[in-house]
Amino acid sequence: MQTTSTNQNNGAEYIPIIMSGKWLNMLGLPGVGFDMLVHGTEGSGKTTLLLQMAKYFANELGKEVLYVSAEEYGRPTLTQKLDDMGINDTTTPRLTIKGNLKKCVLHEYDMVFMDSISHSEIALSLPQYQQMKKDNPATSFILIVQSIKSGDFRGSREWAHEVDMKLGVDMGKVTVEKNRYYNPKYPEYGKKLSVHSVFDN
Repeated sequence: MQTTSTNQNNGAEYIPIIMSGKWLNMLGLPGVGFDMLVHGTEGSGKTTLLLQMAKYFANELGKEVLYVSAEEYGRPTLTQKLDDMGINDTTTPRLTIKGNLKKCVLHEYDMVFMDSISHSEIALSLPQYQQMKKDNPATSFILIVQSIKSGDFRGSREWAHEVDMKLGVDMGKVTVEKNRYYNPKYPEYGKKLSVHSVFDN
């Protein structure tokens, strides 16, 4: 498997993030600096999925990860989720949990999760995000939004067009709705419309 390539896209280099198991099957081989949008209704399993992913990136892949939990930071619900997943300063030293982006130096992190981008503690507009990506090209951004049952949310089309990957979460099931990194040479990995469980190992 080729691990790096450079094309005529302004000399951009593709350096895949090599994953395994559940995450390889779901996401495939996204490159360093990828971005992803995750949407779902309240209670669908978004936060559980993304905390699992953040822990995997930090512990198994050795990435420096920032998880901004604007929705639940300081609430017992988040404390319970972190306890249930064994996420703390001792077991996951590379995973930092914060309630907002204040004083966060984003280029110091390999992965930044924002839960959710519409919350007042983040309130990220698309132009602001585009500048953020430009300023931090080696950082991967995972953006969480709360949607209605149909999957719609404010600016859904514009955000969906912007990102490399898009996942929909509903009742503990994850559907890959978009993946620019899908490679037909490895059809079992990150395939569009493939469905996965939040609770699989």
